[in-house]
Amino acid sequence: MTFTLVHAGIALTTGVAAFVSVAFAIGYALIAIPVLSLLVGTKTAVTIGLFFNVFTGAQFWFHRRHISWPDAIAILPASLLATLAGLFFFFHVHEAWLSGLLAAYLIVFVVTHWLKGPPAHREQEVPRKPPILAPVIAGTLSGLFQGMLGIGGPPLATYLKTRHLPKHAFRATLMLCFFLSNLLRVGGSLDLFQGETFWGYVLPCIPLFIAGSVAGHSLPRLLSEKTFQYCVDAILLLSAALLIAKSAPDLLKLF
Repeated sequence: MTFTLVHAGIALTTGVAAFVSVAFAIGYALIAIPVLSLLVGTKTAVTIGLFFNVFTGAQFWFHRRHISWPDAIAILPASLLATLAGLFFFFHVHEAWLSGLLAAYLIVFVVTHWLKGPPAHREQEVPRKPPILAPVIAGTLSGLFQGMLGIGGPPLATYLKTRHLPKHAFRATLMLCFFLSNLLRVGGSLDLFQGETFWGYVLPCIPLFIAGSVAGHSLPRLLSEKTFQYCVDAILLLSAALLIAKSAPDLLKLF
């Protein structure tokens, strides 16, 4: 196999996305999928992202004592069922429309969130009873986007931000949800892990993925709660910009 600039771009993107996702529990798919889609197409990008997302999510085990179980239990049933539904539509959706819709949602959420002023995030991890409908809606949307595009983070991240969880609880809860939903996606997409996708794209990325994960592991301890939440907002806005860049050419062809 010849190592090209495309392979170098995939490996570098994977390392950066791993650093961000381990530090903030979101960002791997949000950053990697749009960039990788520009390099190798959406279907291959989703497959690469799926492989590494399982391992970033698996790190919930190291943070399991911080999980907000009331929120996780409220989210997961809808999220897992919707992930299976999303897998059914994986090859039958118009990615550009979904990517554009997701980008618009992220921009609206972050802007309205800032207009309301910075929330007082709790320092103590005292779980509050979650609302009834909000986690079900967030889990359903997350699962559908996860199954169809491999990007299920925004609905869960925005929901958990409204819960004002401490940074460690925010990370641990998201990691658990992503790990379980990605396990479902792996089971429904095993046929995609073959040939050039795995040996040509995934395998060469592993060293930079490990390096990025190790570098991102200790970062949250260095950040205050307020700085951590601003970083999450910045990741969401960056992701929106990448989604727009990815989907704009296809959307313009429709008009």
